[in-house]
Amino acid sequence: MTLRTNVVVGVLALTLSACSSVRLGGQDPTDELPSPSEAMQQAGLELPAGATDVTITSSDLPDREHAWALAFTAPRVEAEAVCEPMGGAGRQSFVPKMHRELLGDVEAGPETRGCSASTGNGGLWGRFVLIEPGDPATVHVSLQQLTR
Repeated sequence: MTLRTNVVVGVLALTLSACSSVRLGGQDPTDELPSPSEAMQQAGLELPAGATDVTITSSDLPDREHAWALAFTAPRVEAEAVCEPMGGAGRQSFVPKMHRELLGDVEAGPETRGCSASTGNGGLWGRFVLIEPGDPATVHVSLQQLTR
């Protein structure tokens, strides 16, 4: 590659990187998504230290200040520890209606575990965690802050 091509490729990469942090779903394009760790903390949860393949997306849902979906892989013990602030992980055989739209086609089954709860941590948050079978486990998290 020539120097000019390298510069163009570098600028394009920086531009795409900046665009990936913009909220989706019609929200103000100048608003940036929080880091996955910050999003979890805002809702009173912690992202496991061993989490890998972490993604966060945002949706513009009615009556929601924030609506974030996270997914990550973590060692099973760390995945289930995410539920400790909500009383621990238990069998989770369905995805509650308020979290289905945000999580998309994520499905619960006979071996999935998870938790859900609401909290007043910095506003009213609806929180849902679904932990797929396996170790490491794939974890899906729905965090929704209701508007006041």
